[in-house]
Amino acid sequence: MGVFNFFRRSEKQDVTGSEPFWRKIFGGSGQVEKAVSAMQAMQTSAFYACVKLIAETVGALPFPVLKLTPDGKTRAFDFPLYKLLNDKPNPEQIAIQFREMVTANLLVHGDGYAEIEFDDNGQPVALWPLPTWCVDPVRTTTGVRGELYYQVTIPQTGQQFQMPPYRILRIPGFAMEGDKGLSPLAMARRALNLSQAAESFGYDFFANGTNVGAVVSTDKALTDKAFDRLRTDLRDKYEGLGKSHRLMLLEEGLKFEKNTIPPNDAQFLETRKFQLTDIARIFRVPPHMVGDLERATFSNIEQQDLFFVKHTILPYLRRWEQAVHNTCIPEELQHVYYAEHNVEGLLRGDVASRYKSYSIGRQWGWLSVNDIRFLENLNKVEDGDEYLKPLNMVPLGADTTPSANNGEGGDGSET
Repeated sequence: MGVFNFFRRSEKQDVTGSEPFWRKIFGGSGQVEKAVSAMQAMQTSAFYACVKLIAETVGALPFPVLKLTPDGKTRAFDFPLYKLLNDKPNPEQIAIQFREMVTANLLVHGDGYAEIEFDDNGQPVALWPLPTWCVDPVRTTTGVRGELYYQVTIPQTGQQFQMPPYRILRIPGFAMEGDKGLSPLAMARRALNLSQAAESFGYDFFANGTNVGAVVSTDKALTDKAFDRLRTDLRDKYEGLGKSHRLMLLEEGLKFEKNTIPPNDAQFLETRKFQLTDIARIFRVPPHMVGDLERATFSNIEQQDLFFVKHTILPYLRRWEQAVHNTCIPEELQHVYYAEHNVEGLLRGDVASRYKSYSIGRQWGWLSVNDIRFLENLNKVEDGDEYLKPLNMVPLGADTTPSANNGEGGDGSET
C-alpha cells in the first residue's frame, strides 16, 4: 500500500484571539502578520467555500482514458489507469474522494501529491494521496540542477522515505520555480488574517455585547406598578412580526427611540463583505458561487458560470491531465493513450440555448442525430449517423445545374 498508511494525523487547531476588530487591523496585537495554518484558513467561510467548490468540481468531472484510433478516439476501458481515475484509485477510496483530496491540497498548499503503486509488470495498480506538508522535493548536488527526488516524512515517527519521481504523481500549482508551487496560505496571509479578525470581532460583539433595538425613556421615575404595566403592554401589543407597524400610544411623557446600526458596525459589515470578495479573487471564483449575490443578475450569471469553467477550473484540469500523462502512462504508450476531462456538462446552457446550438450544428452538417443524442445522454437511433450537406453552400465556381438523372425519365447522361 505504500507510505500512505502511515498518514493518520490529527492537527492541533489554534484558538483565534478575540481582541477588538480595529486593534487587529490597525496595530497593537500584531495579529495581521501571523502565519495561518491550513485548518485555520479552512475555518474562514469564504476560503472553505472556494476550496470546496473547486475541489468538488474537479473531482466530480469524468476523467476518462482515451485511445487514439484510425477513426478518431475511443474510451480505453481495458486500460488499468481508467479504473484508477474514475472508479477506485486504491482499496480505501473512491475516485471522487481521491481527486478531491489531492486537489484540495493543491489549492491550499500549492501542490498536490499522490504515491503511485506499480505491479511487477510496471503498470500502476493504486494511487494513494499524500499530504503536501509531508512531501518535500529535493535535488542532489550532482550536475547543474541535480537529480530530483521526493522526501516523504511520517510525522508520527519522523521516519523518512526517499521516493523517485516516477513513484510520485505531482499536480503542480502556480510557481515561480519548477520544484514547488506557491502556497496561497503564504501569499494571501494578510487577507486571511483580516477575514479572521473580522469574524473574531463579530463573534465577540454578538456573544458579549448588548444591542438594543429600541428604547422607551422618560425623565420621571416610574413606580414598580407602572413599570410592570408598561412592559406588559409593550410586549403584548407590539412585540412580534404580526404586530409590527402598529400605532404606539405612550403616556406620562414617555419617548420612543429606535436604534440604528452605528457607523462603526456598518463599516464592520462592509469589511466582512469585502473579505468574501477578496478571498474569492484569490481563487478566481465568481462571488455568486460562494454566496455573494449582490452583483449577480439573470443576464450575467450564466456568463460568470462560463468564466468559472474557462478561467478557474480549466487550468487545474490541464494540470491533472498533463501530470497523469507524463507520470502514470508508460512513455512507449503516451502517443496512443491519454486522459482528458469531459467538461461538456459544465458548458451546457439552458434547454433553449442548447437546442438552438444543436439545430445550427445539424443544419450546417457538423452534427448528426446520434451526436446530439450522445451529448444529451440518450441512446443511439438507427440511421442516426448521417450528416446533412447544406445545398446553398457550394464551392465558388461549382456547377449548380441539377443532373439529368434527377429529372423524370432521365438516364443520367448529359445531352
